[in-house]
Amino acid sequence: MTLPSSIPSQYKSSFWSIILPFLALVVAIGAPTTVVKAQSPGVQGRILIKNQNKGLEFASVAVLKTADSALVSGSLTRSGGYFGIEKVPVGRYLLEVRFLGCIPLYRNFQVIPSVPITELGNLYMEEDITKLQTVEITESRQTTVLAIDRKVYTVDKDLTARGASALEVMRNLPGVTTDADGTVRLRNSVPQIFVDGRPSLLTLEQIPAEQIERIEIMTNPSVRFDANTTGGLLNVVMKRATNPGYQGSANAGVGSGNRWNTGFNLNLKEGASAWSASYNFSDFYNPLTNSTLRQNLAAGKTSETFFQSSESMLGRRFQMGRLAWDYTLNQRTTLTTSFNLGDGRFRNTDDQPYSWTKPGPNGVVDTTVLGRQTNRQQNFWRYGSLQLLLRKTTALPGEEWSVDLNLNASANGTEADLDNLSNNLLTDSSSRRLQENRGSGQNRVFTAQYDHTRPAASGKWEWGLRSNLRSNVSNLTVNLGLNGNVPSFDKALSNEFEITDIVNAAYINRQLVWGSWGLQAGLRVEQTRFDVNLPLLGDSSFRYRYPNGGRQWGNALFPAVYLSRKSGRHEWQVNLSRKIGRPGFFQVLPFILFADAQGYRIGNPGLAPEFFHLSEINHQYNNGIISLTSSVYGRYTTQVITEYVSRLPQDSNLLVNSYLNGDRQWATGWEESFRWNPSKAWTLTTNLNAFFTEVNAGALMNNISRGGWSWTAKGQVSYRPDQRWSLQWNGEYEAPRILPQGRTYPAYGMDLSASWNPNKSWTLVALISDVANTRRFGNTVQTETLFQEFIRRREVRFVRFTLTYRFGNSDASLFQKMRRSGGGGGGGGDMGF
Repeated sequence: MTLPSSIPSQYKSSFWSIILPFLALVVAIGAPTTVVKAQSPGVQGRILIKNQNKGLEFASVAVLKTADSALVSGSLTRSGGYFGIEKVPVGRYLLEVRFLGCIPLYRNFQVIPSVPITELGNLYMEEDITKLQTVEITESRQTTVLAIDRKVYTVDKDLTARGASALEVMRNLPGVTTDADGTVRLRNSVPQIFVDGRPSLLTLEQIPAEQIERIEIMTNPSVRFDANTTGGLLNVVMKRATNPGYQGSANAGVGSGNRWNTGFNLNLKEGASAWSASYNFSDFYNPLTNSTLRQNLAAGKTSETFFQSSESMLGRRFQMGRLAWDYTLNQRTTLTTSFNLGDGRFRNTDDQPYSWTKPGPNGVVDTTVLGRQTNRQQNFWRYGSLQLLLRKTTALPGEEWSVDLNLNASANGTEADLDNLSNNLLTDSSSRRLQENRGSGQNRVFTAQYDHTRPAASGKWEWGLRSNLRSNVSNLTVNLGLNGNVPSFDKALSNEFEITDIVNAAYINRQLVWGSWGLQAGLRVEQTRFDVNLPLLGDSSFRYRYPNGGRQWGNALFPAVYLSRKSGRHEWQVNLSRKIGRPGFFQVLPFILFADAQGYRIGNPGLAPEFFHLSEINHQYNNGIISLTSSVYGRYTTQVITEYVSRLPQDSNLLVNSYLNGDRQWATGWEESFRWNPSKAWTLTTNLNAFFTEVNAGALMNNISRGGWSWTAKGQVSYRPDQRWSLQWNGEYEAPRILPQGRTYPAYGMDLSASWNPNKSWTLVALISDVANTRRFGNTVQTETLFQEFIRRREVRFVRFTLTYRFGNSDASLFQKMRRSGGGGGGGGDMGF
């Protein structure tokens, strides 16, 4: 894989002028530095289950004063059970470790000045058989971990994720909703999607759930992350080898709607190397029913009515392979690499009968036009990515720097044939429109990032650099034939464009801790250049720069401040930040795509960014059985990007759907996330988000201003009476919400799933998705001259069965034994988990 050859020549010099100084600065900053004495030492170790040699993730670790058991600091264990706590003053302490279903663990230790990091080694927790039969049951119930600054969703613990995609998993995340287009919303805003902490060209539908370890939900990320995380951040963390020995699984599934899937995961770790390999394949068809109702209004009364129904067959085929390698070069240096390949096919067929009617005399409705449009479409995509990450710690405890290089590339194509036959009953005439669409495109994203963490008085400094280059080349050729003529090239509907998007950034962040108080303040600077070239329109182009001149540097500064306090089982946090919302790819896409016989959607390449001012007040209470996180938040947006509908001047019967920059928007809301473990068998998780939004669309839309309240709710109930059986219920409800020219309809649904584990190696999961077949999405558009209603579906109710086989051996010396014995033995060992 190479750097994109499609970068316009005028940007190649700019690209290297960015990268070369960037790499030089990385070398300079990352060079060995003079070691200074840390202000406060730290403590680290690993928590495991006794007799299982299995690390416990998300166990609670607290450092207490020996004299009065006052809390000094604490953290949750990471993947593999590892933990590290910084800024522990010199003295004697008591370590307290808690995990539901285990006997609390206590260990006395001492921090002395001459030892910068106190290593506690492996600490083993014992199962509490009076509360829980096995730790495996407890872990399966901890699907969601609530923290003050984020929520962590463990995908493996969700029964509905077996055989699913990341998009289906998102439906179960606290505060997250999805719609018929696959758009994900967090607190009614569209979040950024990262994979392993970096941007990706993959859509959520293209990522198999079996390859995901967890999803991190951050509603107001710090300056370490991109300034365009206006709607929050969803970080998809992929699985990697963390335990010694080898572990793996193979799965296969089948379901209604010609639905089936298969795949495997394999993790191997020995010595300095850790390998992860995975592959997944899925294929399914969805029969869908959609409808559109449109009324033309005159003096408040209906003059004409258009109604169209749609019977569709939507097919999806995906496959994705991944290979990752972590290598420990020495005690302080780790190299991480990963390589992904994938492709997919979409097959869509639509049958869309429609009619035009108008009021007749004596209240009789007269039908004026009857017609039918049929669509046949095939799309494909191919994807590849490569990541190189070098991470290094220094002799100064707590200091770390890393260099991260990422390359993502994708190609796509489309073939669509649209046939529209219309019969005018008033004139007894007919017309036919044939349209052939042939398109292709290429995307390249290259990201280079440097991050550095260095301890300082009462806290630490963080700083870093980032450069992101995105190049997109796409073309669409449209042949149009009217009234029996052979389709020929249509320049007005055809298009070709080149987009180059470069974002350069630098950030600095300071974290301070005074007893139970914490402060984090940072500043991020981002430079944006965005260029669109349209060769078919005489090399016409559009571009924007932020900042563009010295007076606009204020638009490139993005500060963030976070203040927190811990007291016993309570934690409070207040945060403020400023962010930028750049136009989305399809919002500037200058393609004309017919949605039906009476309208089309087109992007606006002249869209400018929108700017956000975010604030939150958070509180969390956690006693090990009950976890409650409360948030009050606000968002004020200027130059808000707004979707609008207008009539085509050349033909008033055609509606144009596009985007523009409105005036302003503000929103406020309240969110509650609750988890309760009343017994060893039951877990209840709920999320409620209520929000008020007001939109002013600006002068181009006659200063339309609308506002109103809406809310979303979701819940998950898990029941595991013993080690063999598990049951899970998921449900969600989205109340109507305000749009600039209308409102959405309520959307709701629920899933039921059950799993059976006859032994440690085999698991069978049954899922009924959308039990009552109610997941429909709709909205209305209302103006003085128009009322329009859309009702759509993304999928219908289906049943899926997934069978998984797990295998492995956690003996770290297994491979040495096999080599000594000439390759024999070691087969059975520790089968299952």
